[in-house]
This record gives sequence, structure tokens and C-alpha cells, in this order.
Amino acid sequence: MWFTTVLLFGSFLAFSNSSADLSGLDIGEGVVEKRGVMPHQSRAANGLRVSSTLFFVKLSGLSQLLAVYYPGQEYRFLLNSIQVGDTLKIWYRHSSDQDVPNLNTYQITKRNQIVLNQEEYRGKETLAGYIALAGAVVTVWLGIRQDRKYRKNRQN
Repeated sequence: MWFTTVLLFGSFLAFSNSSADLSGLDIGEGVVEKRGVMPHQSRAANGLRVSSTLFFVKLSGLSQLLAVYYPGQEYRFLLNSIQVGDTLKIWYRHSSDQDVPNLNTYQITKRNQIVLNQEEYRGKETLAGYIALAGAVVTVWLGIRQDRKYRKNRQN
């Protein structure tokens, strides 16, 4: 039951994040001090560690390391478009955890040109929401199925 609750909560958060409006987000504007691709490990709901790579950017005057995750982990476009010394404007949701890259990066613009569109973020979050929701439905279905088997065997 707790796993289903975690999946439903995760689904709710993903759908909430996908519907965020840029006007309600934090905006970081500054010169790129660092940018690149870095390894990242996260922990899945089942306790397994998942290794991936992230594109990150560090802006002057901003304490957070902002990051972008692509499931295909192909960051060539971002690496070619964003260079150290460029001035960027980044819409993101502030994170209180300063020790890990902030993956809530919605949109990046450079000279008023969109480099990372918020629709990409929305699409990833919406997909994550549907996957978590499907996982919750499957776990409930499996629970009901197992309960029926148990009751049937107990009656015999």
C-alpha cells in the first residue's frame, strides 16, 4: 500500500510540475561560469540506484547548479549552444538542497532565443506522471489479484 501511495504522490507532483507557468517560477540571469555534462546517481522508489548523465550550467550570482536531464542523454545541442561567458536567462523552481543539481529547469534563453523550451520539461514531467499513475494502477490490480487468490485458497 505504501508503494502505491508513493507512486500516486509522485504522479501528483509530476503533473503539478508539468502545469507550472513561467510567471510563477524563479528567474536566474547571469553569465555562464561553468557548463558541461556530469554523472548523476539517483535512488528509485524501490531503493535501486540509477546512474545517468545530466547537462549542467552554473550562472554567476546564482548559488544553485541548474541541470537538465534527457532520457536519451544526448546533450550535444546544449553543449554547442551554451558556452562559458554567455549571458543566459533561466526559469527554474528554487530548491533548498544546494548539494545536488537542480533538475527543475524549465526554460533557457540566450539573447532572447529559446535554447531549452519549457514544453520539453512539461513533456518529461507529464510522461513521468503517467508512468507513475500506471504503476499505481498496476500495484493496486496486483494487490487485488493476490487478495482474491489468498481468499480463494483459504476457503478451500
